[in-house]
Amino acid sequence: MSTPDPLGPFRAPHKTKRFWTLVVGIIIAVVLVAPLVQALLGIPQFSWHTRLVSGGITLLVFVPAAWLALRFGVIAWLALAAGILIFALWAQSHSR
Repeated sequence: MSTPDPLGPFRAPHKTKRFWTLVVGIIIAVVLVAPLVQALLGIPQFSWHTRLVSGGITLLVFVPAAWLALRFGVIAWLALAAGILIFALWAQSHSR
């Protein structure tokens, strides 16, 4: 049975087209947005090795997170957004 809500919940997210579209979107965002953000902030470009390793780590973190979010619905999306915000604030406070 399909739900009209595009954010879930789904019984088996990995069997849906939405999940794989989200995975491809994450990959495209990492590849295209990271160098753009670096250029806008005036940060020198990272080496290809650093880009590949950080992209792999991002993929290994966000694909299971997306699966969990699609599995458990809107509450999981909110928990994921709160987790990302907390991590960003923590990283910003420890960057200086």
